[in-house]
Amino acid sequence: MLLHSIEIQGFKGIKDLYMNFNSDISVLIGENSWGSSSLLSALAVITKENFLYDCQQHDFYHDEDCSEECLTLRFTYVENPLTTEESLQVYPELADVSYFSNQLRKQVVCYQVTASRVEGEITTHHHFIDGDEEIIETDNFPIRLRRLLDISPLIIFRSNRRYEPILKNEDQRVKAFYDLLVQQLSKDNGSLTERELKQGLYAATLLLTYYLVNNKQDEEYIKKPTLEDWQVLDKINDLLDQMDNATARNVMMKFFSSIIFYRMGYAVSEDALPILCLKNFGNTHPIVTSVGMRLLNNIPVQKILTSNTSDLIPMLALPNVIRISRSASEIVANQVMPKELSASTNRKVLFHIFHRRPVALFARCWFLVEGETEIWLLRELAEICGYNLNAEGIALVEFAQCGVLPLIEYAEAMGIAWYVMSDGDAAGRHYAKTVRSHCRDKETYYRHMTQLPSRDIENFLFQKGFSSVYKEIAYGSSEFVNIPVHEIIQKAVQKSSKPDLALAVCDYARVRGARVIPNLLQKTFKKVIDLSKGTMSN
Repeated sequence: MLLHSIEIQGFKGIKDLYMNFNSDISVLIGENSWGSSSLLSALAVITKENFLYDCQQHDFYHDEDCSEECLTLRFTYVENPLTTEESLQVYPELADVSYFSNQLRKQVVCYQVTASRVEGEITTHHHFIDGDEEIIETDNFPIRLRRLLDISPLIIFRSNRRYEPILKNEDQRVKAFYDLLVQQLSKDNGSLTERELKQGLYAATLLLTYYLVNNKQDEEYIKKPTLEDWQVLDKINDLLDQMDNATARNVMMKFFSSIIFYRMGYAVSEDALPILCLKNFGNTHPIVTSVGMRLLNNIPVQKILTSNTSDLIPMLALPNVIRISRSASEIVANQVMPKELSASTNRKVLFHIFHRRPVALFARCWFLVEGETEIWLLRELAEICGYNLNAEGIALVEFAQCGVLPLIEYAEAMGIAWYVMSDGDAAGRHYAKTVRSHCRDKETYYRHMTQLPSRDIENFLFQKGFSSVYKEIAYGSSEFVNIPVHEIIQKAVQKSSKPDLALAVCDYARVRGARVIPNLLQKTFKKVIDLSKGTMSN
């Protein structure tokens, strides 16, 4: 079975959180202190090590405003769509504690842990519940719960950022795995020698043990894999990608299970599908991260990863990313479900955000601008006005090649605030019209939109006190010239470039201070900052 969702109320650093997980891979991202440690502690309740967990004083949510006296953890499991038979036919021990979800169209098992604190005394209760959140009375509860955790064992690994030998003492299970995997891969390989296969698999085991490490072990460390090792491993990933599902499933499960046994000290049952949870995945060299992600994708288990690196994002689909945000009152998990966005929007977001600007997913607010000139200008001009956009969680995102609406739709789906600035030409008016149509009323529109009163930002700045900059670059003098503004700007662009002009404007403003920044831009910066902070001022 798969872990479909978790609901947390009053547990450690989380007051209230509901989160869905994907059947393949879920990557959890967010700003610092969103509650990843508390989430992992909650997930740890359904590990074998914490069977029938008794809650402690430190498990109850507490902050300066309130202290909870009750907590609830609710874990919802669903049938695995990859299994050929109905899960509850295979596992009859769970049939009596399951129910059919009309929403999910699947059989569901929901395990709930509650605890209350009265005068320092803590009482913990464990139950299965139905779709109405009513307790399912059942005999042999521990046996049924044990079976659930046996067939869907959740295993949490935390990296100690050190490599350990996997072949120390010539562990027989690992050696058997090596022989099996080399043999299987040789059948589907026409380019790699047996030596290269073993070289790549050695890198694979080191990569996994980098994360799948038992911190209690004190072993002698060995040399890290070389670049050549990673290159060979990537070729092995190519082979695994080409293998049929049944074969890949068998081989990679043996791979994964052998590592679990070696690290955790217990075997995974043959009918089990582990749930792998990795903390801070991707805190390695980008090449290693890329190879490692491909390897994880070939392990046929449900994976839950927390990460604070944008290097992972280009390797993911939109539904794989879960963005966690914390406000003063709540923690919210946002994700785009499959087919929630149109195919066109999905493609544009994948290219313009996931592949070109993945770091933008970690921002609180997107400042959507038309082109490269605005990217160069606005960050510097905002800083001159006393606003550090990076520190405020604001990402400047160019939208001209993508269109503004796909980015707005995705930002809203992921809980990211947004603001648009467009030119005053025909294209800019079209963008402004799109934003106006999307907003529910004029107040919302003006809270999220600035349209420049000029054909473009260069013309706007020229008319607002920066004419000398463009004249100097175009003609080597700031003296009056009887030439239309757009021709002066065009001449300056021809002699320089738009980015260089933007930098010249910034240098001019930096010397003279915030007083030369047009009022319209200063108001825009203030609105963007307010959106990022959630104050939403007009």
